[in-house]
Formats: sequence, structure tokens, C-alpha cells
Amino acid sequence: MKTHNYSNTFLMISYGRQESESEMETLEQFSILANQIDHPGFNYVRYEYPDDFGFSTPVCIEKGLKTLFAAYPFPLEEALHPLEDLQNHFKTQSKYFGFEITLPEIALVKEGDKFLMKKDLDPALEIYLKMHELYPEGLMGFDRLGDVYRQKEDLQKSLKYYGGFLKFQPENPRIKSIIEEIMGEIKTP
Repeated sequence: MKTHNYSNTFLMISYGRQESESEMETLEQFSILANQIDHPGFNYVRYEYPDDFGFSTPVCIEKGLKTLFAAYPFPLEEALHPLEDLQNHFKTQSKYFGFEITLPEIALVKEGDKFLMKKDLDPALEIYLKMHELYPEGLMGFDRLGDVYRQKEDLQKSLKYYGGFLKFQPENPRIKSIIEEIMGEIKTP
């Protein structure tokens, strides 16, 4: 690392808690070396992704992209049309590849979850409703719609979607517990 010119170089490493002890030691040693590089335009970003990234491994590039393109303004999420943008992306990909690509369920989950975590419920609801339309037997749709309606305090609709979940997994302890809590909220004015 001492002999190479790293001017105008960008390096990002993302990692999670599942890394082994030896991998973490290597990362620590590498980070010490990378932080000693003093070349113009060299930028090193180390990013630990959260434990609650869901069903698939996260692509943790947002922080890296914002660092790499720091001189360019990023649009605010609120200014975007998340469902429309996602649909347009897959329409473009369908044209490019010459066959229709259905909007993947996991893409809808990830996009909706961004808004749900921020308690921005209307865009989350729009995305989850589309997901449920495309994947009517998908458990994630039932689960997420139940969550949104519960946060919106529409407990009847929340129960409807959680109940739909139980049709496919009648013994799911988490969903059964949520339904019991909601029933308690309904009975207690």
C-alpha cells in the first residue's frame, strides 16, 4: 500500500456482524493502513450494515455513493415517486432484455420498508398494496399491510391482513400474538 499511488481512488468496505473474528481482525488492520494513505482524492468508507436487513443480503452502497459523488446533489426521497419509479425501472429492464420482468416481491418489500421504518405510511401502503396485488398469496404482503394498517390505527383492516397471513401459516406465533394484542386494544376503549 505504501508503494502504490492511490490518488483519486475510492474504496468502500461493507460488513456485518456475521463476519468471523479473523475477518474482523483483518478488517481492523486494513482500516488502519487505509486511514494512513495520504493521497489527494483518496477516500475510504467503512460501513457496518444493520442486523435487521431482512430476508436478503443488503446492498449497502448508499453511503458509499453519497461519499463518491459528494459534489452532486441527491434528490430527496420525498420528491420521488417510489412505486412509479420502481415500476418504470422494471419496464425499462423488460424492454432491454426483450421479455417482461415482473416487479420482484423483495424489491417491493425493501422499498416499502424504507418508508415504514420512517413512519411515512402512505407511500409504504401504496407499495405494499401493489405487492399484495402482484403476489396475493405472499406472506410478506399480508404481514406488511397488517403492520401499516395497525400503525394507521385501522385495526379492522390490520386484522384482515394478519388473518390472511394465518390462513397460510395458522400456527405462526408472532402473528397470533399481534392479533391477540389488537383484539385487546379493540376491547379496551
